[in-house]
Amino acid sequence: MHKIKLLICSMFVVFASSASAWTTSPAGVVENCTWQYVNTYKGIGVYIVEYRSVGSCRYNTKLYDYRVREIRYY
Repeated sequence: MHKIKLLICSMFVVFASSASAWTTSPAGVVENCTWQYVNTYKGIGVYIVEYRSVGSCRYNTKLYDYRVREIRYY
């Protein structure tokens, strides 16, 4: 059951990444927000850590995609 749940969460993250308008922070931009850990999504080819902003920030959610070494905001 745990593996099925993990697979479904991983598939959701993969499909959401291709369907959403995600932004990446340009090189040299410094973040002035505080982020709180929410969840980790692990699967075949997927390793993403999700954070939510604490306080007023431009974006509400930040995702570290360790597979492609990218930070995504939305």
